Amino acid sequence: MKKTIYHRTMSVSESDFIRLLPLAFADKNVALSHGTAESHGKGKHVRIEFAPLQERQIGQLRLPMLAISFELEGYDASQTADFMAGFDRCFHRGGG
Repeated sequence: MKKTIYHRTMSVSESDFIRLLPLAFADKNVALSHGTAESHGKGKHVRIEFAPLQERQIGQLRLPMLAISFELEGYDASQTADFMAGFDRCFHRGGG
């Protein structure tokens, strides 16, 4: 099976990431364990690893940071793009 791997840095606390992560999965079936989240089903597998980084500071503003790594198996290019777009929607914050 083809694996697709992505890496990114996100400005989100680990607790908020864990709280919001199940929303990124259509069936909400995700297993969490020590910096790793996994979901299996219908010939597809997603593994997400996350680890805190040093917070960023801009003036008095402090932003928590996480290193995120995605590994998707059993997804074609269109399905991968759909999953990542859905993931991004779950973590999108309003603004203006």
